[in-house]
Amino acid sequence: MPIVNYNHLYYFHVAAMERSVGAAAARLGVKQPTVSEQLRCLERELGVTLFERRSTGLTLSAAGRIAFDHTSVMFRAGDRMLHDLVRSTKEHRQTLRVGVSGAIARGTSSTFLKPLLGLDNTLLSVRLIECSELLRELRASTIDLVVCENTPPASEGSDFGTTMIKKTRLVAVAAPTLSVDDDWNDALLLQYGRGAHVRSVIEGFLRDRKLTPRLVAEIDDAVFLVEMAALGKHLAIVPESVARTAIGANRVRVLEVIDLDFTGVYATYRATTSNELVRTAIRVMVEAHRPGRA
Repeated sequence: MPIVNYNHLYYFHVAAMERSVGAAAARLGVKQPTVSEQLRCLERELGVTLFERRSTGLTLSAAGRIAFDHTSVMFRAGDRMLHDLVRSTKEHRQTLRVGVSGAIARGTSSTFLKPLLGLDNTLLSVRLIECSELLRELRASTIDLVVCENTPPASEGSDFGTTMIKKTRLVAVAAPTLSVDDDWNDALLLQYGRGAHVRSVIEGFLRDRKLTPRLVAEIDDAVFLVEMAALGKHLAIVPESVARTAIGANRVRVLEVIDLDFTGVYATYRATTSNELVRTAIRVMVEAHRPGRA
């Protein structure tokens, strides 16, 4: 049984979060060769390869993902210990770690995050990455709450709880110059990936309306979908809130509006969470976006 050096584990944990030796070194306040050597030592101790090292950065291997799940629990427990110790002697601000999907972040994130800035004695920490990655970090307890345009895939089981913050409409958009037949048979469709909740909503709409565009790309980034549609050859179906700026600037026009009760922006959290701050944050966001308030 190998003896694990906890300092090596911490360097690994930071490198896994930063996905770069250089970024990890900057965060740790050490030189890059120090981080690289610590990671190599840990891999020798464990007898596994933890990262796939590429020119674009670090990617966790299968063994690395298992290790990261454990280190996330370990260092999260350490953070909680420090929190409880400090709180017992003086006033201490709680940190609320919120992950926001890229589409919302580049579209309307301020409207969803603004209510959280008013939470008493709370430091708001925000991560801006894609939904699938956010859910992985939520499972590993490295963030507390996810704000995303999708609900978790059914394959995630009962690990997550989800609350709709605000109902949103979907809109089919295309460049003002693009001509589309009534049945969309001549249209080239840009679509969300198959793991996205909104994908099934869009497919149901197309099926019900007997619309038959040709699928040419799957992209889990609503802002990118809008930008591609604005170039003139494709149509995309995205949340209205994400497309609003492009519509207002006449860069795209609205072909159809899909107004359904189960499309919106969602707050997702660990179903077993006992964190009252998370529950308070969700309650505040929902209240701020009630009809007539937002």
